[in-house]
Amino acid sequence: MRDYELTVLFGADISDKELDKEVKLLVDLLEKAGAKIKSKKDAVKKTLAYEINKQKEAWYGFFEVSAEPSKVADID
Repeated sequence: MRDYELTVLFGADISDKELDKEVKLLVDLLEKAGAKIKSKKDAVKKTLAYEINKQKEAWYGFFEVSAEPSKVADID
């Protein structure tokens, strides 16, 4: 297994409850693909350097995972 860093952006307009749900879905997806979550930082809202889909802010989630290189494409 190799170590990977994964940064995920979530729309700033979602509620805390929706954010928790999305993070759980992502964790489930990673684990289903055989990845092991080494660490997970709570998502924080930040201003984007430039707009993405007319959004100026987003929730940033950061994960450190271990996964087989052959499975990384399955996660994408």
